[in-house]
Amino acid sequence: MELLRKLDKLAVRALTTFSIGCFVALFMVLLSNVVIRITSAPIKMSWYSEVVELLFAYMVMASSAVLCQKKQHFKVDLLVTRFGTKKHFYYLEVVTNLISLTFFSLLLWYGTKLTIEGNMTMTILPICKRWGYMAIPICALFLCIYTIRDLYCNLMIAIGRMPIPAATM
Repeated sequence: MELLRKLDKLAVRALTTFSIGCFVALFMVLLSNVVIRITSAPIKMSWYSEVVELLFAYMVMASSAVLCQKKQHFKVDLLVTRFGTKKHFYYLEVVTNLISLTFFSLLLWYGTKLTIEGNMTMTILPICKRWGYMAIPICALFLCIYTIRDLYCNLMIAIGRMPIPAATM
């Protein structure tokens, strides 16, 4: 169990660092393009939109995996305030986790299919589009793993095998 915790910490640290790196690179590319346009410099950056597309895709997908791991995704807390720490809430969480797992599994399946079949190259850069598509199945795998973890914990709480946490909000 300790090994899984260490691997989890390592994965979150890597995903966070990667996401921040994508954000910084995205900011620098966009800033460079703005400065070049404002100063009318004789530099052509026709490739920048394709780089922005790749960086944004990886940044968003890696960030969503980190948010899922930390349970910080956007969530409507109407049910939390209604049921609080009652077992009914955890049954609803199990249903929510099952719906999420179904969606993330489909995202993993079709993202993998798209990555395998996506053999077109980008318009300007000689990069295969599958490099951009690869962000989908990689991060969907993390989303599935973290949703399975949440499903297990919520199910154990709902059936009384684990104690109800003191604060659910």
